[in-house]
Amino acid sequence: MISLKIVPKNLLNIKSGIIVVPFFQDIIPSRGSISRIDWLMSNKISHLILSEKLSGNYMDRGLIFNSDKLITDKILLIGMGKSSTFDVKRILNISSSVINILSKIKVYDFSIELLGKEILCFEPYIIFEQMVRGFVKKTKEWDIVIHIAEEDDLIYKMLIETAVQIISDHKDCLTLA
Repeated sequence: MISLKIVPKNLLNIKSGIIVVPFFQDIIPSRGSISRIDWLMSNKISHLILSEKLSGNYMDRGLIFNSDKLITDKILLIGMGKSSTFDVKRILNISSSVINILSKIKVYDFSIELLGKEILCFEPYIIFEQMVRGFVKKTKEWDIVIHIAEEDDLIYKMLIETAVQIISDHKDCLTLA
């Protein structure tokens, strides 16, 4: 069962087992949460990118551990490829991939923002719907808590409304916490 929590906070202010941070390979310097995390971690992510250990290519991933500067101690970085190729199918695939990765490392409580938030080429509710579909597709057998961070009041309210609609279609495996 998925317990979905839509939280009106910044991603970095949510306590969970891991923060999932997707990023594009062609948006440099990175914007949004990844840039704040990088700054708080003394440019650790930038160093990984400069040393070509992390690229942002589609489905590229890296797990880094936090020093004491964030309330969550693990960060999963997921490459989303080039921003020009970002589409609904990528949202679904990346969301499913996140669940696969987290199940392998046995983390069942994570925080994430809307994928592609920094370019917002789709309405937020469309991104959210596809993310939830990707999560539902891969979490039939185990329980997981997903925190979706959204600071913007208008988008937050839109996500709550969308979640209520989605949950009515997936009552057997999805709850709104």
